[in-house]
Formats: sequence, structure tokens, C-alpha cells
Amino acid sequence: MEEHLSISKITMKREIWQLFDDLRDALNKSGVQYSDLKGALVPKLDKHEAAFIFDSTSCDSNFYGGEVVEKLFPLLDSRAKHSILAGDLLGANDMQRFIRDLFETDFKKSREFSFTHSEMLYCIYVNNLSLAKIDEIQNSLKGYRPFLGYFPTTFSSLSKTYISTTLCGFVVKCGNNIIVGHEDDRSNEENVNITPFPFEKLGYEIRSVQDNLYNHFLRYKLEREVFHKYDNDHLYSLNALSPNYSTLDKTEVVLEDSKYDYLVREKTGKLEKAGISELGKKQFIEMIQAKISDNYIYNLRDRKDLGIFTFNIVIEIGRSGSGYPTRINVALEYRPEEDKVRVITLY
Repeated sequence: MEEHLSISKITMKREIWQLFDDLRDALNKSGVQYSDLKGALVPKLDKHEAAFIFDSTSCDSNFYGGEVVEKLFPLLDSRAKHSILAGDLLGANDMQRFIRDLFETDFKKSREFSFTHSEMLYCIYVNNLSLAKIDEIQNSLKGYRPFLGYFPTTFSSLSKTYISTTLCGFVVKCGNNIIVGHEDDRSNEENVNITPFPFEKLGYEIRSVQDNLYNHFLRYKLEREVFHKYDNDHLYSLNALSPNYSTLDKTEVVLEDSKYDYLVREKTGKLEKAGISELGKKQFIEMIQAKISDNYIYNLRDRKDLGIFTFNIVIEIGRSGSGYPTRINVALEYRPEEDKVRVITLY
């Protein structure tokens, strides 16, 4: 649309914010505050994600997705907030060896099975889980024959990258509410479940918004490296902050001496856990610079009270041995006119 209508960056920024205001208004009318969805829409560093896999050919119903939903959703905490994606594990025949290898290296089996073709496998992806809840779900589903196990997808992996290319946005769960999309020509005054999934039967209340709004602002994207051939979301995120944006791959990272000293002094535990407590200032800047253009950006804010734009990135740092990687939130001030970002803090 931007190219076809020759829309300026200033107009595009205004359009993005108008759409976002429409979404907030639609949610408010349904009794849901957009701010309440943060736990479901933004990765939480103390929570985990998992891709639960089911053999569709073992399901009793031809509508295997509905059958799986009826088994899995009652196991989720009634108060919790999750973004949930779903879909078959798509892949051409020449990809099947690669996908089978993922099952051999990354997959946590619930039972033994023979891999035949990925497209016979159905996936429900859930974020914002505790490790205890993942174990509880796995143990509860062991008696359900279609359940094969899960991929741990909290941290970067080939399996997470593959899964990110094959799943569709499904629903956002906010406590007892299920948020879904509905037709764009249907009023946002209505709350309707146009999907065939039996959420009401499971005790949920439906909250719905137009698909155009849902897909732009509520569809969770699995965190992975940004492929620059497909980085439009990245660019529109920056455009939402300023019409003067440029790509982040050559943006200068600014870290004042006083800020560096503060981080080394006050964030010692976090830095030591990540194994980067000995990094000098130059190395610290280079680390952020290397990560900033390959990550999604979160918590976009136009701080009109301070006259600044800010956003966060998540940096994942591998650890030697078998320990989990360490994930760090880095808060940055965006200065598009200068093509710079300034480090605010990390946590």
C-alpha cells in the first residue's frame, strides 16, 4: 500500500498510530486493556516457551485441531496470559530430512514414534510458561496418544527458527478471555468467535477485533534473527517512532562513560551470569551493535514527556557447558536524526 499510493513516512507513522488507537479502543469496549497483554505479547526473560506436537493421524476426529485444543487448553492456568500459535509443520519433501533431524536433536519425547512426514504433525505453541507448567502439561498429556512431546523454544535454536516459519497466529489468552480476529467488515462492537474452535465450551469468554488489527498488533512473532530480505516489520516499527528512521545495521551505539561505569557497578550479577562482566566499554558497544540489527524490537515508546523515543532489544548470550543461555533486556533511546541509539540500562 505504501509503495502503490506513494505514502510518505510521516503519513505512514500517523496511519500506524491510528490503527493502534483503533485496536486499543476495540479492546477497551470488550473490557480488555492493551497494557494488560504485555505478558503475552513481549517475551519475559523469567518465563519459557514450548511447541507442543501432536500426531494428527492418531486423533479420533478429522478436526484434529479442535480435539487437541480441548485437551490442551484446560491445562493452562486460568489466570495466565499467553500468545498461542498453531499449525501443521509444513515442509516440502526435500526438507523432511532436515525436520526429522530436528526431532532427533531438540525434541523432548513423550513417547516413541516413527517420523514419516512433518505435515502429519500439528503444533500448538504457547509462550509465557513456567518450567513447572511445561512439565505439568507434558505429564498430563502422556495418556493422550496423539501427543508426541514438545520442542523447548525459549532460547534460539534451528527448531525454533523453523517453527517460526510454519505457524499461524491463533489466539491471545488473557485470563479467562480469548482474543481472536473477526472479519474486517464486522464492527468492533461485536465479540464473536468465527473460528470452529470450542472456546466457549471450555469456559472462555470471547473478545474479538477486526483481523487487520489483530494481525498487525496482537499476532505474536517467535523471537529469532531478522532475515533482512523480510525485515519490513522492523522498518515499520521504527517508522512508528519517527519518519526519519533508517535501518539499524549501521546505527551507532552510544554508551557514555558514566553509564558504562553504572552498569558495571550496579548490574554485576547479571553481567557475571552472562559471562560478560569483564567486557570493556568498546567490547560492550560492539556486542550491542552486533545484536541490534538482528533482533526484534519491543516496548516502542514515544516519550513525549521527555522528548525521546525508546525501545528494548533482547540479547541472548550462550554459556559454555550445558547451562542455559543468559537473556538480557537492553533499553535504548532512539535518535533517528543522528542515526544513533543510546544505552539507557539493562536488566
